[in-house]
Amino acid sequence: MPSPKKILMTEDELLRFRQKFRRSRNGCWLWKAAKDTRGYPVFAFRGRQVQAHRMAYEHFIKKIEKRLLLSHSCGKRECVNPEHQVPSSMRDVLRKAGVIGKSHCKRGHPFTPENTRYDKKGSRLCQECIWDNRGVQWRDKSFCKYGHPLKPDNLYWMARYSEKQGKSVLYRRCKICMRQYQLDRYHRNKSTPTKHS
Repeated sequence: MPSPKKILMTEDELLRFRQKFRRSRNGCWLWKAAKDTRGYPVFAFRGRQVQAHRMAYEHFIKKIEKRLLLSHSCGKRECVNPEHQVPSSMRDVLRKAGVIGKSHCKRGHPFTPENTRYDKKGSRLCQECIWDNRGVQWRDKSFCKYGHPLKPDNLYWMARYSEKQGKSVLYRRCKICMRQYQLDRYHRNKSTPTKHS
């Protein structure tokens, strides 16, 4: 199969392209013009915005094949030097970033079937970290933090509005702890003298 043809810029486009970067000592061509929201350089090419590092690679080296990404060998997103771009598959990029093959989360908890949850996009989440973020101090979810068993006859489901999720969220409470809290509150209020006018 013949290799895809290079995309060539005109002399004016090439001059405009070269005015938008500066060369550094380590050989990087650091982009000093517009960047997208992820920090990658963008270049206006024939009426559309294109990623500048991809444009440089396609002009000076060859057209990028379908399903390939460009990895920066120098590690700098703003670099548009085509010699610093390496065509890679998404799998290679994820493996290099350490996403594929991870056995533990960033806090060191193992990704076991019991400790792994998936979000709507299919990304793995650590259940231990979720509990930590919610302020739960205990790990064994079969008991409340005071040691009472969380069985169906001792569970009380409460709804609370979550600002983060923008909806009401159900969470479990221990009935024994709730009763004790209500009794303590009742006796506290009863022992406090009320003021009559």
